Amino acid sequence: MKTLRLFSRSLTRLGLTVAMLAVVVVGLAVPSRTGAAPAKDTFYLSWPYEAPPKGNLNDFSPDAAANYSGIGAWAAFVSPTFAYYRVADGKYVGWLAKSWAYSTDGKKYTLTLRDDITWSDGTPITSKDVVDTYLLAQMEGGNGEYSYGLDSVKAVDAHTIDFMLNKPPSIIFERLLLLDNLSAASVYGVYADRIQKALDDAKTAGTALADLKKSDVWTKIQADLEAFRPDHVLSSGGYTVAAADVTESQMVLHRTDKTPFGRTAKFDKIVIYRGDTDVSTPLLLTGDLYYDTDYFPPATEKTLTDKGIKIIRAPSDAGPGLLFNDAVYPLGRADVRQAIAYAIDRTRVTKVSYGQIGQPVKYMTGFSDSHVADYLTPDAIKGLNTYDYSLDKATAILNKAGFKKNGDQWVDDKGNDMSYELSYPSDYTDYVPAAQDVASQLSDFGIKITLRGVPDEQHRPSIRDGKFQLAIRLAGYPNPLPFYAYRYLFQQNSVGGSAKVGTGFADLTTGIAKVNGKDVDLKALLVTMSTGTDPAPQKAAVTTAAQLFNDQLPIIPLVERYYNCPLITTNINGVPPDSDPIWQNVGSGNAIAVLILDGTLSPKP
Repeated sequence: MKTLRLFSRSLTRLGLTVAMLAVVVVGLAVPSRTGAAPAKDTFYLSWPYEAPPKGNLNDFSPDAAANYSGIGAWAAFVSPTFAYYRVADGKYVGWLAKSWAYSTDGKKYTLTLRDDITWSDGTPITSKDVVDTYLLAQMEGGNGEYSYGLDSVKAVDAHTIDFMLNKPPSIIFERLLLLDNLSAASVYGVYADRIQKALDDAKTAGTALADLKKSDVWTKIQADLEAFRPDHVLSSGGYTVAAADVTESQMVLHRTDKTPFGRTAKFDKIVIYRGDTDVSTPLLLTGDLYYDTDYFPPATEKTLTDKGIKIIRAPSDAGPGLLFNDAVYPLGRADVRQAIAYAIDRTRVTKVSYGQIGQPVKYMTGFSDSHVADYLTPDAIKGLNTYDYSLDKATAILNKAGFKKNGDQWVDDKGNDMSYELSYPSDYTDYVPAAQDVASQLSDFGIKITLRGVPDEQHRPSIRDGKFQLAIRLAGYPNPLPFYAYRYLFQQNSVGGSAKVGTGFADLTTGIAKVNGKDVDLKALLVTMSTGTDPAPQKAAVTTAAQLFNDQLPIIPLVERYYNCPLITTNINGVPPDSDPIWQNVGSGNAIAVLILDGTLSPKP
């Protein structure tokens, strides 16, 4: 998902940020634009897109350079979504679409395009483009819409489209759909026509869709589609890009007057430098980059602010947490996890790992503190245990459980020392100090910890296979909807993807977890919090999940990492104040994309 890409983009490159900062400070050579002053009509960004010749302008290529998998949030300049999600108030704001809604019987979702939107060649965007896009998406796996109930797509008229459903209405389906973008039928229609013919032939022959997708016909269409290499992008946004505009070092987007977005936008060009923090840090320090979504550690942030660079902060909805292997006694006991929560000073962990860039987790619900009040009533929030640091409470819980302290070592009720290995992804360098401090605090308390750093590509599989005792991994989920955090926790046991064992908290086959001796159907809870259009039962399900998490602590969230996006305003007019809610949008529907496309930001004369 798009927001996760923004989040994960920054986690593995912090060491490079520090290294590049050192290079800048001592005055050695760093990546440079050209030495010329930034052009007044240009906005400068960065993203680690796939460079040519592998990177290309085919929307459906695995190596696409200019779509959402290629340039993340900046793809909105070329291909805005139907709508973007405004994080501050939880509402969708139309880009390509002007209206959207479920039917009263819940069997279809109707979306109406704006009447004035056009492609960058001046031709209208119509329902044909939408129908063809979803045929192509069906071949390429889509954005999850088919998994959440999309059955077929039908054009009602030139601007109205019905999405026919085979599952009940879902806020997740709506989100997936509205955050989709379009590909032009005039460019990709030939492949969509072949897909439709294959579907029609299969229906006539009585061939199941699953079997069709294994056929040579389907494989050939997919291969031809992915091999297609257009020399430019036909844009539905304010900017266009051609193959000649994409190089090893930068991508240049050009404003077009043939779309309503282009006529509103005030910057003639957008330059996207290719790279992560190793590229963006020196460019920020020289004023050649205006905004960046990378994570910058405290030392780098201080260097940036010392140069007068504004920092925009927004919750990422996630951060490091302490995972337990339920199969390792006594870590599978909720009371032991509660004691450990009391024994960790989360404020201290935050200070040593993130400084001002993080916030210690307060409510311990399993999703971001910044959204708790949107789902839980004040009384429900008051009933949460915040597990404020207290060695006395930790000690009392363990003593009650029959555990004893032998000198400086806790011993469990079976006579075994409470000594564990804590593993962590060594290349997530913001997780390293968090792991070290947790180990130090628990060892001082009498739960002896041995640290083991493992590269993420090895660490993640070991967690999936349940081959760990304690681990530092992601807590929460970088998405404002609590459903995603609980799906990650309950359906994937906190390791994501094709989880096997993971923490072992939930049975991934049945969706059942044993809570206080009773079976709890976590899968049903997830369905309730994501299904329907009435927010009341959804909020009730989130409240139940939050209370369950708060009591059981299947993981201990430690810190919520905040985005710290540098913004250089020297050459920009119209910048909203830091308090403006739009700055909470960092992922899809990024504030900069919104403000440029609607004309709020403009070059200073």
